[in-house]
Amino acid sequence: TTVIPKELMAQRIVGCIRALEQSSRDSTMEALYYLLDGRVVATEFVAGPKSRCVGTMLKDLRLRKDVLLPCVIHGRESVIPDGRTVIEPDDRVVVITTNRDIGGLDEILQGEGE
Repeated sequence: TTVIPKELMAQRIVGCIRALEQSSRDSTMEALYYLLDGRVVATEFVAGPKSRCVGTMLKDLRLRKDVLLPCVIHGRESVIPDGRTVIEPDDRVVVITTNRDIGGLDEILQGEGE
């Protein structure tokens, strides 16, 4: 992989803009990384108390098919989530996806009819 400073700066700027847009909604974006030449996006969100993901076991959430949740951080404890994992307010949730338009935690959920 070649590191290109201009692309790194562009990724950082996009991450900041998305975080500002999203901060008043369901979550706050803390980090955004483009992987595999931009085909995959890794994002870290902090769950807000109004998020539809909060308080429900993952097995009961209708996650989009293009989303993986490899890690949930409860305070100082990192968890590899399973179906019984529950996201709580202020948890950090790592999201891996091929969808570049996910700007908030609630956007990992399927919409009606999906």
